[in-house]
Amino acid sequence: MYRNLVVPINLPADKWVRGMEFHPGNAKIVHHVILMTDDKGEARKLDLKDGNAEDGYPGYGGMGFTPSSSLGGYTPGDIPKFYTEGTASKLSKKTDVVFSMHYHPSGKPESDKSEIGIYFTDKAPTRRGSVVLMGVLNIDIPAGEKQLVETADYVLPCDLEVSGIMPHMHIIGRENRIHAETPDGKVIPLIWVKNWDINWQGTYRLKTPIKLVRGTKLKGVWTHDNSAENPHNPSIPPIRVKNGENSTDEMAGVILEVVLDKWEDELALWGANLGMLAKAYFAPPAHNVPLPPVKP
Repeated sequence: MYRNLVVPINLPADKWVRGMEFHPGNAKIVHHVILMTDDKGEARKLDLKDGNAEDGYPGYGGMGFTPSSSLGGYTPGDIPKFYTEGTASKLSKKTDVVFSMHYHPSGKPESDKSEIGIYFTDKAPTRRGSVVLMGVLNIDIPAGEKQLVETADYVLPCDLEVSGIMPHMHIIGRENRIHAETPDGKVIPLIWVKNWDINWQGTYRLKTPIKLVRGTKLKGVWTHDNSAENPHNPSIPPIRVKNGENSTDEMAGVILEVVLDKWEDELALWGANLGMLAKAYFAPPAHNVPLPPVKP
């Protein structure tokens, strides 16, 4: 069940946000949440369509409006998130925070009172925080496939620093690894999750941000196990699994939190993100692709 809950925020003045933490009120049913702000009241109008502003509005497939900014999100295993030194996001004094909640019904009535904690700073940002989006959207995993491998690559359009990494798959995801290949041939490993667990996700924060130059190629590899031997498979006998928002569907992606120095670089990065999404959607589904060798 996806539900968008609109919470008005009334601050005495605009604030700079340096961090966020989310506490699920009922961990048994809260799967994840995405937190966006809405300065234009669009979400509030959607919430009022049924005449009740207390229960939110359906959110399957998105929020239905253009967010003003993002406060991040939560997945099981997450810890409080603080932005890289020199970056911050703006929270307007008259805005709504929209909780895009993903709930797992338990089979009986449940209640939830989740909370968000927002940490402020008086320091205006001197650098720009952004994200790299990489993954595969055209997923098609045959029933019984023990090791289906999906791959993606992404060429950086600008210099940047990687400060956090959030890989993402669903129930039958098994492995995910990301590395960078610099223009001079250097290989930089970024993350390798060897035994994926949907119930223990989160963003991996780098103690020291990794600097990557323009032209660096990011390489991503995801593997899924849709066999009856997979103890996590929710379908026995296995059934065909495709890309989708339900946990019994699948995903293969990663979000890299990055830091930039120029607004022109942010425009270039979002252009590359859109190109990645188009490529991820229209690429043919992977079937029995050999697992790429591990780079030294």
